Amino acid sequence: MYNSDTMNAFRLALLLLTLPALACRPVLAIGWGELLLLNGLLLLLFGLPLWRFWKKRHKKD
Repeated sequence: MYNSDTMNAFRLALLLLTLPALACRPVLAIGWGELLLLNGLLLLLFGLPLWRFWKKRHKKD
């Protein structure tokens, strides 16, 4: 059976949970260009030393 007090409490809780999400805007917005640049820098920073370590470790004599 429909209970108006329960439904009003549910609507109030739903409103309180969704209203801040509507009011906020993203603080950090990253596009595809920035993402590719970040991946490239991380690959150069960590990939080359790891590659050298791997080759030195698994050297065939």
